[in-house]
Amino acid sequence: IDTTPGFTLRQIEPIASDYGHNKKNVTGSALKFCENSKIVLDVLSDITGDSIIWRGGVPGTGGRHEYTQSGTYDVTVVDANNGCKSNMLFTIDMEMLPSISAGIKGVNAKNNYCYVDGNDKGLQIDVATSSDAYCYVSLDEPDVPPFDDEHMKSESKPEGWMKKNNRLECNPEKSSWVYAYAISNSDLKCVNKTQKWVEVHKSPIVSIVGDKVACAGKAIELSTTYNSPENAEAVSYTWMGNGISGMTGESISAQGMSSGKNTISVVVTDENQCQGQDTVEVKILATPQIQLSVDGAPA
Repeated sequence: IDTTPGFTLRQIEPIASDYGHNKKNVTGSALKFCENSKIVLDVLSDITGDSIIWRGGVPGTGGRHEYTQSGTYDVTVVDANNGCKSNMLFTIDMEMLPSISAGIKGVNAKNNYCYVDGNDKGLQIDVATSSDAYCYVSLDEPDVPPFDDEHMKSESKPEGWMKKNNRLECNPEKSSWVYAYAISNSDLKCVNKTQKWVEVHKSPIVSIVGDKVACAGKAIELSTTYNSPENAEAVSYTWMGNGISGMTGESISAQGMSSGKNTISVVVTDENQCQGQDTVEVKILATPQIQLSVDGAPA
């Protein structure tokens, strides 16, 4: 009596090396994979010299078969010696990737981030995903971090997995990629990702020099010193303060300030749209009042 060949259907790819479904080659008739990938199967047969007939999918290498769509399929193993057959129906489910979005705040009109020493939360990156998924955001971390307790976000870990929404606040000194990941809270642990380039330039250093004290009615002469760590060209000077608001240029000559202390500021914008600012206090002295009296006039 000839017997039908026995066999096992095995999932070769994808393999989750750190987490998720198919760590050690799943077997069986119910298989699954993540959107935008493929599932690769092979047959472990009890006999040698058999032939395998796949329905659906496309041939892979080494007798394997590949599928990119969910559905119900079948595979037949034929014993080449006696013609006996074994058949298996199997299902493939495709899990959709979790949504992922990343928004960046703190960049200027040219999408440049302007580094200023001490501005620790100058760049803000907000990431969002599906309500039941987790998301992760970091600078210069191109590999998906493991989904484990060690990599969960906490007060001491600004970069880590967090459910639904996540935020990173930082002050990068150099241009960097921002990497954002979303991972589904399922046994598949499907991962979606996005990345954005952040161009970083160092802001110019500006100071106001010139008269700090003047008499009322006299012009006060002020100018700026400008130093760019990147040798960027200054493109605009904007002055602010009592009697000078709206003035432009590297130097100004101001009149009409009120007597007393006046706060003066200048903002210099460079070619990268980065800005440097300085503020000083100038003092305007009131004009002394003179009263003339004459003694010894005739009675």
